[in-house]
Formats: sequence, structure tokens, C-alpha cells
Amino acid sequence: MPYDFKNLRTLLVSAGITIAEAAHIFKTSRTTLYSWCAGNAPNQELLLVNTTRLIRVIQKALDAGDLPVKGVAFKEDRINEITKVLKRHLSG
Repeated sequence: MPYDFKNLRTLLVSAGITIAEAAHIFKTSRTTLYSWCAGNAPNQELLLVNTTRLIRVIQKALDAGDLPVKGVAFKEDRINEITKVLKRHLSG
């Protein structure tokens, strides 16, 4: 079943990931992230597959209690910590 991108914003908020951080993690623009959060899924098949996979990883990390990250204030440190958390859940 395809992911309902209207739920993306709620997922990001629950995971403590800002739009700017998500744009970095998804390697896209903030404008594209806002569009996805409005329910507009990527229209390129490979991008849709990769984006959906990363969304599942974020959900797994959230379910495991590894997100949101705590005690990391600086932007670059937050992105690095979020990335580490997501990498741990990639293969699991």
C-alpha cells in the first residue's frame, strides 16, 4: 500500500525533524518537502521508492524511541545525529 504523504508532516513533527533537516536528509529542497507534506507524492518512480523507504526508516526509529534526538542543539550536530539514528535502522 502506498504511503499517504499527507501524514508526512505529522511524522516529521513526531520525530522532531524540521522541514530544513528533512530537506537535507531527503536531499531535496524545503519547497519540495512542503509539497510532499501537502500530500503531493514524488512523481518519479525511483524517487518515490527511495522516499517511501526513508519514511519507513524514520517511522521505525520513532517507534524504537530513537527519535526525536535529545540534547543536541546545533543544526549540523542535529543533522549528523539524526542521520546516525536513521542509519542504525536502515537494515533492521
